[in-house]
Amino acid sequence: MRLYLAAASFALFCASAPSAAELPIHKTGLAVFDDIITRAEMARGLEKEIPFSFDVYEENEARIYASAFEFPRTRPREHYVFSVIVARAGMLLDVREHEQRRAEFERQPNASEDALRAEFPAIGKRAQRNIFGFGPGGAGYGLTFTTSDGTFDVRIAVSNLLPSSVEAPHFRVFETAQRISYLYDERISR
Repeated sequence: MRLYLAAASFALFCASAPSAAELPIHKTGLAVFDDIITRAEMARGLEKEIPFSFDVYEENEARIYASAFEFPRTRPREHYVFSVIVARAGMLLDVREHEQRRAEFERQPNASEDALRAEFPAIGKRAQRNIFGFGPGGAGYGLTFTTSDGTFDVRIAVSNLLPSSVEAPHFRVFETAQRISYLYDERISR
């Protein structure tokens, strides 16, 4: 009996943890993303390991997974925030605005297929890059997509204003969006 318990304990200890796509779905609504958008998943989106905070909260009918690079600040406005926002479909990515923006982009005389794919990547039901602002020392940019089932909008965003002495950690927005879309699709297909 002890041998059996020891073997069972060893097997449980050595077994790999299930991926987010394999976990049972107990949560509903926006919280269904809690097992997908985790601290580990946000760390996976970084090009290099950095110290960062991770918080999850709801605000204005959206669930926010906020991460902030922790570095010594010389001014209060300095920051590097990378976050994922989830809301019901249509709140973050309006279908008509998306279609209009895409049509305008396609009408540009020198818009290549590569540029079109970069601006409107094949992620979920529809997706588009966002540039919220840029200027000396900082920028705000991201990517917003609607899940393939048309239920949720997901926005991956980076906002930064770093001193020249701090190297940017480079959060991979596109790859993170692809992975979240994939994990969500795996969850709902079960």
